[in-house]
Amino acid sequence: MDITKQSIQEYLERKLILKSESNFNEHYPLHQIEDGLRSKTLVQGIIKKFTQNHDSGQKSAIIDRSASGNPNILIIGEIFLNRAVQGDTVAVKIFAENDKELLQVTESIQESQKLDFLEDNLTGETDQNDLDDGDQIIDSINDLHQKSEKERIIYGKVVGIIKRDWRPYVATVQLDDLTVR
Repeated sequence: MDITKQSIQEYLERKLILKSESNFNEHYPLHQIEDGLRSKTLVQGIIKKFTQNHDSGQKSAIIDRSASGNPNILIIGEIFLNRAVQGDTVAVKIFAENDKELLQVTESIQESQKLDFLEDNLTGETDQNDLDDGDQIIDSINDLHQKSEKERIIYGKVVGIIKRDWRPYVATVQLDDLTVR
């Protein structure tokens, strides 16, 4: 769409609509993060272990606080990671045990893993090994919840990135020869 055919107001309204279509929540403003850290409603930490399951596309991260005697914080799902990557210093909001938002995400993860498993195995024939693999997926999710209760891992979501872990990357771009041989 040509910008010259729109009024300034139409252009700005369209830009706001496009900006709000992101799946991620906005990060808290700096003053709100500072107030939350002072009042201990937010926790500051560095994302140490960042994993991505390539089969299901599921991302998760752990903020390791065991050195200070505090329980680790587990962040599951791309939405709860909120654009943070390994090495970032982040502000995290900790979920209550029965938080509705957390329960919805864990249920959707379980459903997506079940659907991924079913899509991979739609050959028309099922044998006992296939059923065992599906049970293992469900059992691994249940084991994660049981381990979190035993080890006292708590769940949280990133509400702000305090400091990015910037890394210099070097790359070369090779232009293809456009002439036909």
